[in-house]
Amino acid sequence: MTETEQASQYPPGWWIVALSREVHSQKPLGIKRFGKNLVFWRSEGNKVHALDDLCPHRSVKLSLGRVRDNCLECPFHGFRFSPDGNCALIPETGKPAPGIAVPSYAVEERDGYIWLWWPGSNGQTGRVGEPALFEEVTAQTMSWWDDAVDQGCHATRAIENQLDTAHLAFVHATTIGRGSNPKERKRVVAKEMEIKIELGNVPEAIPYIRLCLPNYWINVIHPRFMATIAFAPVDEGRVRLYMRTYQRFIVFPIIGRLITWVLNVVNRVILNQDTRVVESHPVGTAFAGLEMKEQLVGSDLAIREFRKWWANELQKASSKEE
Repeated sequence: MTETEQASQYPPGWWIVALSREVHSQKPLGIKRFGKNLVFWRSEGNKVHALDDLCPHRSVKLSLGRVRDNCLECPFHGFRFSPDGNCALIPETGKPAPGIAVPSYAVEERDGYIWLWWPGSNGQTGRVGEPALFEEVTAQTMSWWDDAVDQGCHATRAIENQLDTAHLAFVHATTIGRGSNPKERKRVVAKEMEIKIELGNVPEAIPYIRLCLPNYWINVIHPRFMATIAFAPVDEGRVRLYMRTYQRFIVFPIIGRLITWVLNVVNRVILNQDTRVVESHPVGTAFAGLEMKEQLVGSDLAIREFRKWWANELQKASSKEE
């Protein structure tokens, strides 16, 4: 599948694509997201920027270069590109070159995450709205710990796995699924940019799961304990899961951080149980399942809502192109 075809698989929106600590002040970060090679770097004021990781002069990776004078300098011939992607300097002429540019992306840094406005297949970089974390996390200060796990599947498969409560009794029979009853139906509430699964018997009560579309998931287990995952799409066969565990039981910073680290280790064990299964999916988006005639059942309501939202967003993006 070509880079353009892969890019068209993802609807426009604010996506969490990296952790703040991954983007250093002097060294550019080259990573693949949405099937494209992107470069992230910081200018004065610690501001994060993102460009395609490809110099338009001779097609080398800009991520191999360095930051100079608030620009990203190509390692091959020293062409410098400003945050908006325009060529600010060609060394051999000593002048900028307005006709030479690299595609740029709107980026925001919040709560330790790097958010990127993905324009979708039409390539228009105009941003819409602002990224926002869940109020459960931002309302009060919590101790937290980051971790990252790669899975060999499409991002949609990884997201759907975290919306699937029926698999707990089988995939996680030795951990969180012990005693789980797959016959128990969970109430699913779908809104414009959110899918919520109520895990208890009382509506609007804890525990519950929420997916903030397109790629931020939270499991509220207790008012003082919750886990989140951001699903950063790498390409059609890979996704990076940024896990974060929050707790508010222990207020002493050092002890609190240690506890969240331990909890993340436990979460990694649980996630490894998922990985064995989800990596057996065919390569590509979950919606290839329509061609394979996946036969969803009653417990797949949240997955149905997710697929409906995704298809609608892609359709809207396609209509705007026309």
